[in-house]
Amino acid sequence: MSEYFSPDYITAKMRFTERVDFQSATTYSLKLDAVDLQNRPLSIDIAWFGTQTPSTVILHSSGLHGVEGFAGSAIQLKLLQQLPVLPDSVALVFVHLLNPYGMAWLRRTNENNVDLNRNYLEKGQLYKGSPKAYATADPLINPVSPPSTDFFYAKAILSILQHGYGTLKQSIAGGQYDYPKGLFYGGDTLQQGLSLYKHWLTTNLSDVKNVLAIDVHTGLGKWGIDSLFIDSQMGVLDPDFYDKVQNNRVCRNYTESVAYQINGGLVALLLESFSKANIDFILQEFGSYSPIKVLHALREENRCHFYSESHNLSHPAKQQLKQIFYPQEPEWRSSVLERGVSLVHSAINHISR
Repeated sequence: MSEYFSPDYITAKMRFTERVDFQSATTYSLKLDAVDLQNRPLSIDIAWFGTQTPSTVILHSSGLHGVEGFAGSAIQLKLLQQLPVLPDSVALVFVHLLNPYGMAWLRRTNENNVDLNRNYLEKGQLYKGSPKAYATADPLINPVSPPSTDFFYAKAILSILQHGYGTLKQSIAGGQYDYPKGLFYGGDTLQQGLSLYKHWLTTNLSDVKNVLAIDVHTGLGKWGIDSLFIDSQMGVLDPDFYDKVQNNRVCRNYTESVAYQINGGLVALLLESFSKANIDFILQEFGSYSPIKVLHALREENRCHFYSESHNLSHPAKQQLKQIFYPQEPEWRSSVLERGVSLVHSAINHISR
């Protein structure tokens, strides 16, 4: 599995580029102003397989949350080893690391501390406002100090008892626009990476009739098991796919799952980009650690980023965040690879019927 699961951003990018070149794909590189550890410009790398005039496109993306991109990159590398057979009218597009800065620097956010899955607001929405409970939780989740032992878990349990787990989960993680150095910050304007990605989609895929978008994430749910969060118009995959092929992995009710409703998510960008197409959107979320442990890792890395004199990649807070979203255990990685590849193959087989 080591040939798929890369140790760092540079290796993942190199492997993706080499395998894409070997497969003679049509490639695109969306250049960003942000840079990697060697001060080289970062890019969102895209590989296109199949017909250049598709009626249906399968859009597989990873790394919207930076450090979560290791899993999605591995799935794409495995698929690139032996590409699925595509129907004549179908194109398969891999979008490798929508947030390359976050993966390169072991952050969940981009270079402006923006959570890109809270950044694409619909027309008329303003980059302002936060849930009331977020302000209450701010001192707990965003302390203005370097990482330290400060009884976080005890304080978090007390806060849960006072306000309720569901309320806190939604208020903290749903997205906020008032605390630029805080967790789950949605930004004050549309970020460069998403702007470039939307322009690429509308320029190159404006004529497609059907879109199946799969976006890979890690961190929430049972260890190594994927939950499929569906936001769908049932344009590409009919109900039979969700009800039978994927069994109990499908989650339609966020309030009854480990997830939460978000504002400014990637699906809003896709719906606007493909306003004339039928769209199925699947957020494939692979579970790792408990939500409170995930939150603690995010909190400590954020403190490290803003308030530590030294916040290189070897810092314990950085390495802990990497482990949370990219566990080293072979059984976790094996499950991610198998389930991630299987979802793409299942979708293609279903479309090919």
